[in-house]
Amino acid sequence: MAAMISTGIGTESGSAMLDVLAKDLPRGLRLFADVLMTPSFDPARVELAKLQTIEGIRRRQDQPQSIAGREFAKLLYGPEHPYARESTVESVSKIMRDDLVAFHAKTVHPNGIILGITGDFEKTAMLALLKETFGGWRKGEVLTIVLPPVAADAARADKTIVRFVGKSTSQTHLRLGHLSVKEDDPDYPALTVLNDILGGSSFRSRLFNDVRTKRGLAYSVGSSFRAGVREQGVWAMRAETKVESTQEAIGRLAANMEQLRAQPVTDEELAEAKEAFVNSFVFSFASPASIVGRLIGLEYDGLPKDFIQLLRDKVVRLTKDDLLAAARKHVHPDQLRILAVGPPNALIPLLSSFGEAKEIQLPPEG
Repeated sequence: MAAMISTGIGTESGSAMLDVLAKDLPRGLRLFADVLMTPSFDPARVELAKLQTIEGIRRRQDQPQSIAGREFAKLLYGPEHPYARESTVESVSKIMRDDLVAFHAKTVHPNGIILGITGDFEKTAMLALLKETFGGWRKGEVLTIVLPPVAADAARADKTIVRFVGKSTSQTHLRLGHLSVKEDDPDYPALTVLNDILGGSSFRSRLFNDVRTKRGLAYSVGSSFRAGVREQGVWAMRAETKVESTQEAIGRLAANMEQLRAQPVTDEELAEAKEAFVNSFVFSFASPASIVGRLIGLEYDGLPKDFIQLLRDKVVRLTKDDLLAAARKHVHPDQLRILAVGPPNALIPLLSSFGEAKEIQLPPEG
């Protein structure tokens, strides 16, 4: 039989996928059902997975980029928020097979699953096969996802917060940004386009042309905008710069952010960003599988089926004034969270002009 089964789980959801030849579908679907309904959680494999996870934890302080990303998330949401909380050697070591069995029994139920299917099949026959395969699976209580509030210190919007992680590196690894909107916010389309212009579009973005090309402050520089679904999203900028140019690099990142609020983008910038978004739109519908995957995601997030099409239409209609209004409402360079990873003695005086720089002490990963 030619088939592949894969599973995964994240902060808010899990997923499972079966790829199988049409002729092998009945047998493949039975195996898939076994994985979903009665996973074995083989003790030897559980222990191996724990060892691999623990080894990864012990090594995660070796990469400055990884440190910057993790600590920046804590700075935005608070260290105990699910979007920032980290596993530890201690927490992983405590997990037993019985814990996995209990978690599966509590959270994985047929009435909490969205099933999508693509391929060469006849609908009536497929529905009959699904009923035969999954019909005996008992329903359960589907738990509502309830996220805790963002930590009070992280949620403060009245000042810039500056933190650094001391690390013996030749460069400073920077993260700057703040919390932003959810996907259902009316300004989501405008902020998507603004991010493209600021730093999301790489070679034609403002950050690339100013920070890298014009001033030579960083080889790697850019921005990202991730709208949230159940919690606020993130608007962030990143750069890697020589330690001695840390202050100037931060200044230029913040200045480019402020420029979005100060005056409208150019006609050329708006046209290029719109075109890039429309061209990327086709990848959401590149195959039947990608279409179904997209629809499953939208349904799970509580968004309408035509959300992507509506988003495209809204982007096409955006004006420079729309972007300026959105920037002035949602872009706050005076409320940045600034995170730097680099040599502590050198960083403290370079960061002090942006606020009181406090060091984050990383715990030992024994």
